[in-house]
Amino acid sequence: MSKYRQDKRSLDQFKKDIKSSHVTERRLMQAYVNWLNSRQDKQPYDWKDNGVDNSGEYIEDPKKVKSTADFVLIREGQKPRTIEIKNSKKNNKDFHLKQNHINRALKEDICFINFMGTETDTPSFCILTPQMMAEAIKDRQRVFFWDKWCFRFLTSEFIFHPVVLPND
Repeated sequence: MSKYRQDKRSLDQFKKDIKSSHVTERRLMQAYVNWLNSRQDKQPYDWKDNGVDNSGEYIEDPKKVKSTADFVLIREGQKPRTIEIKNSKKNNKDFHLKQNHINRALKEDICFINFMGTETDTPSFCILTPQMMAEAIKDRQRVFFWDKWCFRFLTSEFIFHPVVLPND
């Protein structure tokens, strides 16, 4: 397994984090699709897993690990949209996105759905399209965070939509 992804975590902690993140991200994707569908009465949105393995299990062989977007948003009559879920348990005044994730999103046309306050009474999210990210990083200075190069964004720079999270 790549030490880049594992960073300073022990292997046991990394495995637990993968499993937990998998469950959380699926729950948040469902919340996003529910929100989309609550806003209109036309053809409903749906979603499916994207990538080789979305089981939440640890993959030992680094050659089998893929860094594709988490999910695909589907709506009949429209082009499928790849979606990457990001989240923060608390409501913060800022958030960080890794430079390599943004570069991949720009190259592969991936939207980020960034949730804030997922373990609070006021969860919300913002939508970051590749076009929005390209504009947002133009003159932004990088910061070293999580032992990786990232960009810091203020939550006030984006529109955050309140959302109801589905029960586990």
